[in-house]
Parts: sequence; C-alpha cells; structure tokens
Amino acid sequence: MKDWNLHIRDVKIKDQGLYSCQINTHPVKIKTVYLTVQVPAKILNNSSTDAVVAREGTTVTLTCNVDGLPIPNVTWYRITTTSKGETKKSEFCPGSNTVGMRGEVLIIHNVSRHCGDTYECWAFNGVPPAISKYIKVSVEFPPEITMPNVAIGQDLGKETILECSITANPQPVVTWKKNGVDIKTTVRAGRYRVEPYPETEFTMSLGLKIQVIEPADFGIYTCVATNKVGADSKEMLLYDYTLRRMQTKGQQATKTTISTTLLPPYPGTYHPKVSQKAPHYEGYEQEQEDRRITKVVKDNQQSGTHKPIGLGVPSTENKGTALIGWLSTCLLCVLVNLSLVRDVLFLNGRDYTL
Repeated sequence: MKDWNLHIRDVKIKDQGLYSCQINTHPVKIKTVYLTVQVPAKILNNSSTDAVVAREGTTVTLTCNVDGLPIPNVTWYRITTTSKGETKKSEFCPGSNTVGMRGEVLIIHNVSRHCGDTYECWAFNGVPPAISKYIKVSVEFPPEITMPNVAIGQDLGKETILECSITANPQPVVTWKKNGVDIKTTVRAGRYRVEPYPETEFTMSLGLKIQVIEPADFGIYTCVATNKVGADSKEMLLYDYTLRRMQTKGQQATKTTISTTLLPPYPGTYHPKVSQKAPHYEGYEQEQEDRRITKVVKDNQQSGTHKPIGLGVPSTENKGTALIGWLSTCLLCVLVNLSLVRDVLFLNGRDYTL
C-alpha cells in the first residue's frame, strides 16, 4: 500500500478550501480533506491611531485595526508606572467610556488630564504570536498656579525666595511682576534670580530669589503663567518684617496698659470690675438675723412705738400690751447680746461656758 501526499509550500489564505484524494478503482474511492489556513494577528498601522493630542473636556477616539484568521480579539490597556519604575497594565482612567474595551475602537468621553498616558492595543487570535501597539495620548489644559504663602515677611538686607507652583500642559511661559511691572526673569538679572524645580510631569515650582532686600523690594508680586490653552496668575505680598514686629509690640503694650487700668490699684480696694464676695462662715446667717432684730428693738426704743420684729410695721395695740411687748423685747435683746459674745469668743479660738 502506498501513501500519496500533497505538499503546499508558502501556504496562503487562498489555499484554504476542500481537497479530495481520488483512487481510480472500481468502484472509485475518494478521500476528502478541508484545509483551514490560520493567520496570526496583525495590526494595520496605516489605518490605526499613532498619537493623539486633545484638549481637556473633549472626546478622544483611539483606533486599532487588526487582521488575521481567525479574527483577533482586541483588548485595551493603559500603561502606568509603579513606584519602582516598573510598567504594568491597568484599566484606563476612571470615568471613560468602556466601549471598545474589547474592540478595535476605544472612546474616552470628557477626557481629563488624568487620562493622559500611553495606551496599549493588544491583539491575539490563538495563533502565536500576539501583537500590540502603543498609542500616546496627551491632554492639554491651561495653567493652574498655587502659592504656599500669600504673604511673607523679611528683614532688610536679608535674602528671600518667593515661590509659586504651576501645573500645565503644554509647558507654560512663566513671568514675575512687581506691583504690576514685569521683572527680568532671566537666570540671573541683577539682584533677582529665577530657580525652577520640576516636581511631576506637568508640575514645576518657580522661585524668585531676591538676594538683598531693599525698601523698594516690598510690595505685591504676581506669578503669571501662559500657554496656548489659557493663563493663570496669583499674587503674593512681601512686607517689612522689622516694621511689622515693631507694630505688633506696640499693640501688645497698648493692650497691657488697658488691661492694667481695669485692675484695682492694691488689694482690698473696691473696683466696679472686681466682684466683692461677702464673708461666709458657720453661723453667719444667724448673726445677721440677730443684728436685724437688735436694730428693730433700738428703733422701737427711740420712737416709743412697737413694731413687730418679724414684719416691721407699726402696731395699734394698747399701752399694756405695748409694755409687755417692750419687756419681751428687752429679754430677747439680752439673749441676743449673750449669743453675740459667745460667737466672738468662739471665733477667737477660745472656749468659754456662758
């Protein structure tokens, strides 16, 4: 028995189809074979996106046209960098439309500066090797300026640095103004010196260094940043710290003088702003009541009339009743005096039996 083989070199897609092997016997024998041609995934660069520059808030469309048999699956990734500098794949920026996550078109609506990055179009159909394409997305936005301090003080003759932080894409042109007039912001212009410090991909700090402070240097400084998308500016006050310190000491001295005049000149002197608390000790209330009764009795003796001790109003009783009341009052007066003597001795720390 012999084997008859059909060899096809440099197979192409057009070679795919149904093949029959026939033996001229009686009856005729036929063997049918279907040839499937597989083609690895291929990205058609001519009809795919290379790079995109878009303004913040617009819609970005990324296209990755592929070919292959079977039809490849396309997946999109956003390439980010770890803290160690290693690249990793992750989902693209939150808030973007996921249409095209597994398709040849990726649409990002209302693109923000946080979506600017490199995106990978990854295609594979099960036939090695897989293939990918990188597309750079750059999002442009106007400058935004922040200042760590809106006012700073310095002494005459000292050195100081005024700093502003600018975030923008593309990189802006930054100038400094003093009281509305442009300052020569070259690397070294007289007593002024500009010192840039890059922070992140789109953020930089720009310091205006004044080497020796003079009286004319005090005033309002403005940091102005401009790019083709827009502009922003922020102001900072540079003031004389020596003068401010003297003013503060003067205000504190004035407050001390005012607060001193509100206090009594020496202890024990009455002052309307100082509360005077009545003395209090055991038996104090009873002593006060006894003194009130004694005063009523003395008033009765001087006027020749009788007032009830509890009420303090004149009485209309007859003379006999008044005499009895007067004797009762005298007796009560003696008892009160004895009580007062006892309390005085007790307060002096002595013990007497009365």
